[in-house]
Amino acid sequence: MSIKRQIQSHYKNLLNSIHSIELPAWLTSLPLRVGLAMIVVMLSLAYVTQVSDAATTGYQINDLEKRVSNLSEEIQGLEIKVAENSTLSSIQTRLSSTNMIAVTKVNYLSVSGAAMARR
Repeated sequence: MSIKRQIQSHYKNLLNSIHSIELPAWLTSLPLRVGLAMIVVMLSLAYVTQVSDAATTGYQINDLEKRVSNLSEEIQGLEIKVAENSTLSSIQTRLSSTNMIAVTKVNYLSVSGAAMARR
């Protein structure tokens, strides 16, 4: 017998052996198949939900990062304005536009005694 025929014979014997194996009845029952299908559906829904939540969270994080960036730029702009308006020359120009006059003589009030109010 040639090697080719031996291989074919062994292959046929293997196929016959595989086809002759019978699974237990509980493995081929309808309730098991339905249960497995339900588990697959539930796990698929859980997966889709988790992926959707992760994507939504990613978009929210991205939006918040943009907001933080915009607020940081706004803070820097406000700090620059504060620095510009805090200079002595800026204060003097703003005071001249308010029609106030400079104080020439300061009078201080001296209180006699240590108590400020009586009971």
